[in-house]
Amino acid sequence: MKTVDFLKIVDETMEICKSTLIGKDKEYARNNDKFHNFKKGVPLEAKTPEKVLRGMMTKHIISIYDYIDDLENGIDHLLEEWDEKLKDNINYLLILRGLLIERYSK
Repeated sequence: MKTVDFLKIVDETMEICKSTLIGKDKEYARNNDKFHNFKKGVPLEAKTPEKVLRGMMTKHIISIYDYIDDLENGIDHLLEEWDEKLKDNINYLLILRGLLIERYSK
């Protein structure tokens, strides 16, 4: 793949991820706090917000591993199915970065 083609994929992916992150605010953000669910999970899980995120992200990582294993076993998934898993993981990593920036800026 040519670099210019790959960069188009990167740009498209980041736009999709950004749109999803903004759209999910209605469902997950409260009191003007993007990280509400991760912080709310702290007393429930007796963990830090970062560890709460890790737990939520784990199921998405396992799905990607399973999809990769499926490739070797001749099981194909639609690109849209892959995109859903990949987008979720990218978004969790972006949220983790935000949590870390918030933590270290205090």
